[in-house]
Formats: sequence, structure tokens, C-alpha cells
Amino acid sequence: MLELNKIGTTDYSASLTEIRIDEVLWEARSLTMKLESHYKIVLNLENLPEDENLLILKGNEKLLMTAFKNLMENACKFSSNNKALVFLKIDSRQIEVKVSNEGTGIPENDLPYIFQPFFRGASTASFKGYGIGLSLVERIISLHKGTIQVSSDHSHWTHFIVNLPPIMNPVKQPTKN
Repeated sequence: MLELNKIGTTDYSASLTEIRIDEVLWEARSLTMKLESHYKIVLNLENLPEDENLLILKGNEKLLMTAFKNLMENACKFSSNNKALVFLKIDSRQIEVKVSNEGTGIPENDLPYIFQPFFRGASTASFKGYGIGLSLVERIISLHKGTIQVSSDHSHWTHFIVNLPPIMNPVKQPTKN
């Protein structure tokens, strides 16, 4: 709760640096698996761009690590096989990170509320937590000028898709006269 409040009150812009999204994801994976050794997190980074500058964004590494660690941990915790799949897709306009799992999804009635602080759906009552994690994730992504979306089939899967702006702007082609 203190971390959630701190994000809204600290001078966030002073803590921004250039960071590589792939390195943040690897570190978040490592930290999550250290906490719960039975979790399996598969990072799919096979479509990385040739231009490594497209992997760089301006952000707070600790906050982004917290957000992606939370998404990975939730994906493992709420899956039938304790496994999360993380896909990284990059183009010159956005960095997209998709965190997915298989198993019990989020009931459709709960989807509009999952980013509200302290919301816990009836299907999560048997799991450890306080309903703060996803609201923290949403705030972190928003601070980074990004978006987060969720889709879920209640009985099969859940996907969280985070879009963040890269530091590199698309190269504009010269216009012909």
C-alpha cells in the first residue's frame, strides 16, 4: 500500500533512465522464480528487432520490474500448471509485452474491477493476496505513458497486454517533391 501511494507522490520524472525492456523482463522472471521455485516462466524473445535501440524506453527500472514481476507471479499463481508465457513484440511505434497463462480465467463480471485497489474476485479467495497488485501494475504502466489491457476466457486462459512507448521515434521517410 505504501508503494502504491509513493508512486503517486514522489518526483517520478527525476528517476527515469534509459532501460532495455528485455533485460527488465529477464530480471523480473528471475526474481519471480526465486520466490517460488515451482513457477515456470517462458520468455518468448525470438522476434527481437535488428535495431536494439527499439528495445530501449525511458522509465524507472525498479517500478517496471515490480509491474512485470507482479504480472508473471499472478499468471503462475492463477494457472493450472504454475506456468506463465511472456511474449515481447516490438516495432518502431510501441513495445508490447503479453503475459498469458492457461487455466482458470477471470470471470467476465470481475474484469471491469480488477485494476481497482483491494478488489478480489470470489474465485481468488483461496489465494494469498490483498487485491493491490494489479492496481499497482496499472499505475506503474500509466506513469510510463503506457496502457494495459486484459482479456480472459473464464475457464481456459488470461492475457494481459502492456504497451509502452519506445524511446526511439520512427524514422520519417523524406517526402518527394
